[in-house]
Order: sequence, then structure tokens, then C-alpha cells
Amino acid sequence: MKRRRLAQRLSFLILLAALVNGASYAEDSLVLDSDVSATVLSKSTTLVIHPPKISEADYQIAWNGKALDGVEATIVPESIQWVRTQDVLVLARARLHVKVKGTAAGLVRNAGASQMLDQQKDFAHAEIPVALISSISTEITLRRPGEMTETKGSFILKFHSTKSAEDRVHIDASCSPFQVRADSIALTSNSWAFVGCRLVYTEGAEHLIPSLEMFVYWDGVGQTVLINGVSAPSTLPGIWPMRLRSEPGFAKLESSTHSEKQTLLLSYRLRPELHLGSFGFGIGPYNYRYSTATGKDNVNSAAAVLTVYGSVFFNHYMRSVLFSILPIHSKLFNDTGIYLMIEQARILDNRMSINFLLGGHGILFPYDGANYFRFSFPQGIEIVFRDLPFQRHNLMFGAFAYPFAGERSYYNIWLRWGMGPYFGEVNYIKWDEIVRSGTLVGAEMWGLSFGMPLMEFL
Repeated sequence: MKRRRLAQRLSFLILLAALVNGASYAEDSLVLDSDVSATVLSKSTTLVIHPPKISEADYQIAWNGKALDGVEATIVPESIQWVRTQDVLVLARARLHVKVKGTAAGLVRNAGASQMLDQQKDFAHAEIPVALISSISTEITLRRPGEMTETKGSFILKFHSTKSAEDRVHIDASCSPFQVRADSIALTSNSWAFVGCRLVYTEGAEHLIPSLEMFVYWDGVGQTVLINGVSAPSTLPGIWPMRLRSEPGFAKLESSTHSEKQTLLLSYRLRPELHLGSFGFGIGPYNYRYSTATGKDNVNSAAAVLTVYGSVFFNHYMRSVLFSILPIHSKLFNDTGIYLMIEQARILDNRMSINFLLGGHGILFPYDGANYFRFSFPQGIEIVFRDLPFQRHNLMFGAFAYPFAGERSYYNIWLRWGMGPYFGEVNYIKWDEIVRSGTLVGAEMWGLSFGMPLMEFL
């Protein structure tokens, strides 16, 4: 009895903590920072699993106007870092080394931050982080001995690469659910592009209407492009946000300020309406064992197992889920659970999610000519790996457990891999319950199930 109370209290505390944490996701808007360069530089930690194929060697220094005498600026080799900012954009930063011959006092200024020159024996230098964005200027101010006035100059980074055009267009994993791809690419050696995605939705007459927010960073084409033939200025330097409907299913971006035409044709798939609820089912062969402490009605054989899945979507981080498991056998039982699934964290460059499953389940089973129903509160956890190993394919590992309850127990462990509502799953289930006579009744099964969608609603 004490163990049962402990399990119930632990479940309540986990539920309370998850709900409090889930509340932090209530603000789900995205407004791009006005100073993208400063945002890239301010990130204290970086981890991008699949960065664009761009290196610091693809950038050159170009002075705005006349170069300052005795001043050299270079990007430090192997100093590039890719930074994910606001979930949908991945941009780079590196260290810029500025060297001034002779004796001089001065400042190097980039993205609103300044660094003093460090005087050595016969030169002064600074090494300041810069965002690898072509339109951002770096300023240098010098005061040499004996000069009454300060000398000022500035330079920008210019992109130039010999890599193929395909290697210079990167589609982010956030676009995988929408099958975004570049169907046509025509880039000069002075440009590259990054595409990130996000789903938003509004109310419709009968269903929610989804919109695809597509964010295109296109370096080296100026600050105005043509989108499907119409002139569109960038919202921020080099960034064009778009809100796209299900039709026409593509966005054609073209440069408008260069003699050599550049084209980026991005196709996507977006459903015209969004349903909050869905049902699916899975079926497959299992090894099935049903046993009692008295040995009466024992079963140990192969059996087909039918599983029904249900889901109601609340927001991007919370939904209710239902599952019901039924072995197709003369000695059958039914296991049905209803849970609240709450995403607790996204880590590893948003490729991995940790979800809590909080709720309860009931088991209906036969014994000695009677049917018994038992309800308990096994709590669960699910870990999701996105785009593994292919785009739009997710790998999920999950488990329910109900220990600490005397002879009663419940374990459910699964490994699922698939694309959207279609998946294959390896599953293991084991439970034990006590009937009125004090007899221990239980079942254990493991097998393979294939899942697919059944219907949508709401």
C-alpha cells in the first residue's frame, strides 16, 4: 500500500512539473531580430548537426573605398561556427584578424561591439568575431603617433565560391515535413542560400487553415528579389520571409539587380486544411503468452495483434493520445490508455525531442469464466529523433512503466521508425494483475507492427 501511494504521488509530481514546463511553450510566435548579425554573434553555444557546405575560405575582404595604409584583414582559418537562430535560420560566424603595421592605437567595430588594438613590438592587432554576412561592415579607427586626427575605414565580406550551385543551397530539417526542395538552381559564384520553415494556422469555416512560413536567406543578390515575378525587398539584410498557401506549391525567387540572372525555384507540399484529431491503426505478428499462477488457461503461441492509435492536437508542444491493443486470439485481453503528451525539451539542434506521457490505462481480461477490469497509472517517456537517417523519417523510442505496486506491474516498450503516419514498430508489453481469489494473472508479448492512418476529424 505504501508503494502504491508513493507511485501515485510521484505521478502527480511529474504531471505538475510537466504542465508547468508546458506552459512555457504558450508563447509560440516568431519575430526575427532586427539585428541578425548581433544575434548570430551573441549565441554562447552552438550545435548544428548538418551545416551548409560553406567555409571561411569562401569569403574575401573588400574595402569600402580606399584601403587604409598598412592594414591587413583576414578571416582566421578554421574559425567558422554555424549558429541556429530562432529555430529556422542557420548562419555562420568566424574570427576576423586585423593587423596594423607599426605603432597605432585604435578600435575595430562590428555589429555594435568594439575591440581595442593590442600593441605588439612592431605591429598592432585585433581578432574580433564577425557574422559571415556580406552586407555587414566592419569599421576600423586608428590614431598613429604624431597624427592630430583619426584615420577611419571600413570593409565588408564578399562571398565567392567554386562549389557547385547545389552545394550552396541548404534546405533545413525544419522544412522536411513540407517536402521542400530546390527544383531549379541557377546561382553565380557570389551567392548561396539557406531555407528554413515553420507551420502556422488560422481558423477556417470548418477546419484550421495552415500556412507555411518559409524563411529564405540569400547572400549575394542584393536586398531586392523577384518572387514569382514581383519585386520584393528583404525584411532584414538578405532575408525574405514568405507565408505560403497550399497552392501553387512553389515559390520562384529571382535576382533583380545583377546582369546575370539567378534563380531559386522552391517547391513544397502543404495540405489545404488542418485537422486536430486523427485515428490510425497497426497490425502485425506477435509472440503471445497469457498465464496464471494456477496454470489454468495458459497460452503460449503466435498471434496477430491489432493496435488503434488516436490523437488530438492542442498546440505544437501538447496533444492527447489514445492507444488500444487487442491480441486476435481465443484468450484475448484489451489494453487501452489515454495520455497527455507534453514535449519537455528539444535538443541536438532541434533534431531530438523528449516527451512526457502522463495519464492512465485500463486492462480488460478474462479469468475462470469471468472478465476483470483493472486501472493503473503507468507513466511514460518518448524520445524522438527527426530526419534519421533520411529527411521526413523519424525514429522514436518510448516506454511506459508501473513499478512500486507490489505484485501488480505494467511495462510497454516500443521502437518506431517511419514517415508521417506510416511506420514500422517493434513492441514489447508485459503486465500482471491480481484477481479476487488472489491469483496472479498476466500477459507478455512482443512483435512487429505496421501502422497507417485511418481517419481525421475536428
